[in-house]
Amino acid sequence: YYTITQVYYNSCGSNSMVRHICVINPPTCQFTATPSSGCTPLTVAINNTTVAPTCSGTPVPLTYAWTVTSPTGTTASYTTSSAQAPANLVLTNTTTSPQTFTISLTVTPKDPYATALNFGNPNCTSTCSQTVTVNPKPVYTPVNITTCNDPYTAAINLQAATNIANSTFSWQASANTNVDGESTTAQTTATINDILDNTATSPQTVSYTITPTSPLGCVGNAATSTILLNYVDA
Repeated sequence: YYTITQVYYNSCGSNSMVRHICVINPPTCQFTATPSSGCTPLTVAINNTTVAPTCSGTPVPLTYAWTVTSPTGTTASYTTSSAQAPANLVLTNTTTSPQTFTISLTVTPKDPYATALNFGNPNCTSTCSQTVTVNPKPVYTPVNITTCNDPYTAAINLQAATNIANSTFSWQASANTNVDGESTTAQTTATINDILDNTATSPQTVSYTITPTSPLGCVGNAATSTILLNYVDA
């Protein structure tokens, strides 16, 4: 911060004019994005800790321009913002592999005496960025079977109906009092091999609830597969 005093002289005496000149470094652009990785949909909190330069001890006004770059097959709850403290960002990855988003901030100092104008020429802007990796959730596509065999061996390959390789599974059948052989306790195998016997005199349905988990630990939505046993005992 500099002060320049200009003194004018003439035959009547002197007069002076004072001008202040502020020379600043660019703002210190910085922020955190928490967490930096996780499962889709991931809510990211952004904490702007940018430090403004000062003129004579007073912080220079700043403007903020946020951008979010999303890879193909992904979405962000917003892609631009001008807020000093932007809202939480929700990142969604519908692909089958981890995807990295880039959050960027450009900070521009404004003229303290004319805030519509940028500070100085050239502008003393500052930029910074953070990346966030969003892991996908597996999707199990239900397999529905109709059979006249009795008994019937299910043999449902859960991995074959799931979009992310090497997933693990939790599954369980709903009890049907007219069917023997369904697994009504939680199972963790990748194949449903129940041997089902329709003991009633009408068609019976056995429903299985399957929940996949990716190798990175992201839990997919539960889905229901059904087996319709059409065989009727004489």
